[in-house]
Amino acid sequence: MWATKGRDGLARKHKGEKIMAWETTEWACGHTGTIQLYGPQRQRDSRIASEAGRKCFACWLVEKWEQEGDPRATRPDRYRLAAAIAENKNIRIFNLPEDAAARKKVEKKLADPLDTTATMR
Repeated sequence: MWATKGRDGLARKHKGEKIMAWETTEWACGHTGTIQLYGPQRQRDSRIASEAGRKCFACWLVEKWEQEGDPRATRPDRYRLAAAIAENKNIRIFNLPEDAAARKKVEKKLADPLDTTATMR
Protein backbone atom coordinates (compact mmCIF):
# COMPACT_ATOMS: atom_id res chain seq x y z
CA MET A 1 0.00 0.00 0.00
CA TRP A 2 1.51 3.31 -1.00
CA ALA A 3 0.63 6.83 -1.99
CA THR A 4 2.40 9.77 -3.54
CA LYS A 5 1.81 13.48 -3.42
CA GLY A 6 1.14 15.45 -6.57
CA ARG A 7 2.36 18.96 -7.28
CA ASP A 8 -0.66 20.31 -5.43
CA GLY A 9 0.38 18.46 -2.25
CA LEU A 10 -2.64 16.13 -2.22
CA ALA A 11 -2.18 12.41 -1.69
CA ARG A 12 -2.98 10.15 -4.62
CA LYS A 13 -4.29 6.60 -4.16
CA HIS A 14 -2.76 3.83 -6.20
CA LYS A 15 -4.25 0.63 -7.51
CA GLY A 16 -4.38 -2.10 -4.89
CA GLU A 17 -4.43 0.27 -1.93
CA LYS A 18 -6.80 -0.67 0.86
CA ILE A 19 -9.45 1.86 1.76
CA MET A 20 -9.92 2.31 5.52
CA ALA A 21 -12.55 4.15 7.52
CA TRP A 22 -13.82 4.43 11.08
CA GLU A 23 -17.57 3.79 11.00
CA THR A 24 -19.96 4.61 13.85
CA THR A 25 -22.54 2.04 14.94
CA GLU A 26 -25.01 1.28 17.70
CA TRP A 27 -25.13 -2.33 18.83
CA ALA A 28 -28.22 -4.26 19.97
CA CYS A 29 -27.13 -3.88 23.62
CA GLY A 30 -27.52 -0.08 23.31
CA HIS A 31 -23.84 0.83 23.34
CA THR A 32 -22.40 3.01 20.61
CA GLY A 33 -18.91 3.03 19.19
CA THR A 34 -16.71 3.01 16.15
CA ILE A 35 -15.20 0.18 14.16
CA GLN A 36 -12.21 0.41 11.85
CA LEU A 37 -13.20 -1.19 8.56
CA TYR A 38 -11.37 -1.81 5.30
CA GLY A 39 -12.64 -2.27 1.78
CA PRO A 40 -15.22 -0.71 -0.51
CA GLN A 41 -18.15 1.25 0.94
CA ARG A 42 -20.60 -1.57 0.10
CA GLN A 43 -18.67 -4.06 2.25
CA ARG A 44 -18.32 -1.57 5.12
CA ASP A 45 -22.07 -0.86 5.05
CA SER A 46 -22.78 -4.60 5.17
CA ARG A 47 -20.51 -5.05 8.22
CA ILE A 48 -22.13 -2.10 10.03
CA ALA A 49 -25.60 -3.58 9.41
CA SER A 50 -24.53 -6.97 10.77
CA GLU A 51 -22.89 -5.38 13.84
CA ALA A 52 -26.10 -3.49 14.66
CA GLY A 53 -27.92 -6.80 15.11
CA ARG A 54 -25.62 -8.18 17.80
CA LYS A 55 -24.12 -7.24 21.17
CA CYS A 56 -21.01 -5.09 21.32
CA PHE A 57 -17.71 -6.90 21.76
CA ALA A 58 -17.41 -5.86 25.42
CA CYS A 59 -20.87 -7.19 26.40
CA TRP A 60 -20.28 -10.37 24.42
CA LEU A 61 -16.90 -10.92 26.09
CA VAL A 62 -18.21 -10.30 29.64
CA GLU A 63 -21.11 -12.70 28.98
CA LYS A 64 -18.64 -15.32 27.70
CA TRP A 65 -16.51 -14.90 30.83
CA GLU A 66 -19.62 -15.38 33.02
CA GLN A 67 -20.63 -18.55 31.15
CA GLU A 68 -17.15 -20.04 31.45
CA GLY A 69 -16.75 -19.11 35.12
CA ASP A 70 -13.75 -16.93 34.31
CA PRO A 71 -12.55 -14.85 37.30
CA ARG A 72 -12.48 -11.73 35.08
CA ALA A 73 -16.30 -11.81 35.08
CA THR A 74 -16.39 -10.88 38.77
CA ARG A 75 -13.88 -8.02 38.57
CA PRO A 76 -15.42 -4.61 39.20
CA ASP A 77 -13.57 -3.24 36.14
CA ARG A 78 -14.65 -6.04 33.80
CA TYR A 79 -16.23 -3.70 31.23
CA ARG A 80 -13.15 -1.48 31.15
CA LEU A 81 -11.00 -4.58 30.62
CA ALA A 82 -13.29 -5.86 27.85
CA ALA A 83 -13.26 -2.42 26.19
CA ALA A 84 -9.43 -2.44 26.24
CA ILE A 85 -9.41 -5.84 24.55
CA ALA A 86 -11.89 -4.52 21.94
CA GLU A 87 -9.65 -1.49 21.34
CA ASN A 88 -6.84 -3.88 20.34
CA LYS A 89 -9.24 -5.28 17.73
CA ASN A 90 -9.93 -1.79 16.31
CA ILE A 91 -13.32 -1.47 18.02
CA ARG A 92 -13.99 1.54 20.25
CA ILE A 93 -17.00 1.24 22.54
CA PHE A 94 -18.54 4.20 24.34
CA ASN A 95 -21.04 4.55 27.23
CA LEU A 96 -20.20 1.23 28.90
CA PRO A 97 -21.31 0.67 32.50
CA GLU A 98 -18.95 2.42 34.89
CA ASP A 99 -16.73 0.49 37.23
CA ALA A 100 -18.32 0.33 40.66
CA ALA A 101 -15.05 0.60 42.61
CA ALA A 102 -13.75 3.56 40.62
CA ARG A 103 -17.08 5.38 40.94
CA LYS A 104 -17.16 4.95 44.75
CA LYS A 105 -13.61 6.27 45.02
CA VAL A 106 -14.52 9.45 43.10
CA GLU A 107 -17.70 9.98 45.12
CA LYS A 108 -15.74 9.59 48.37
CA LYS A 109 -13.19 12.18 47.22
CA LEU A 110 -15.97 14.59 46.22
CA ALA A 111 -17.61 14.17 49.62
CA ASP A 112 -14.43 15.27 51.44
CA PRO A 113 -14.62 19.11 51.72
CA LEU A 114 -10.91 19.42 52.59
CA ASP A 115 -9.74 17.57 49.48
CA THR A 116 -8.82 20.17 46.86
CA THR A 117 -7.72 17.59 44.30
CA ALA A 118 -11.17 16.06 43.85
CA THR A 119 -12.56 16.34 40.34
CA MET A 120 -15.37 14.70 38.46
CA ARG A 121 -13.47 13.66 35.31
